[in-house]
Amino acid sequence: NFDYNELESCVEGSTEDPEYQAMFDKTTGLNVLGFPKEDPHDFKADKPMYELRRDGSGKPFPNLMDMRAAKIRNFMEIRDWNWVKELVPIQYERMLVEGTEALIARIENITTYKGVTQLKRN
Repeated sequence: NFDYNELESCVEGSTEDPEYQAMFDKTTGLNVLGFPKEDPHDFKADKPMYELRRDGSGKPFPNLMDMRAAKIRNFMEIRDWNWVKELVPIQYERMLVEGTEALIARIENITTYKGVTQLKRN
């Protein structure tokens, strides 16, 4: 996860702005995905972030490739989270060529849910 000092806002705004408030149902208080305003995983649509280097310098990455590499390393650290059973990285282009059967079988082996492979395609 990127720390606070490793993020920089791309736009100005606040959660008090009418555009942000309009994303939540007035009756339930939930957004279109079913999450409340105070969801700790919400990165706030009103303030997208640009990731800075993770070395604590507060400086931007020298180029896009270095930033992408850091994001991939950050993503791969998900496997170390105590509530993650297994991380299954997937290369989208490979899945397009080979299909989803191997991925679904792997998910079935990791979880207790079976029968996904029995679903028929439209």
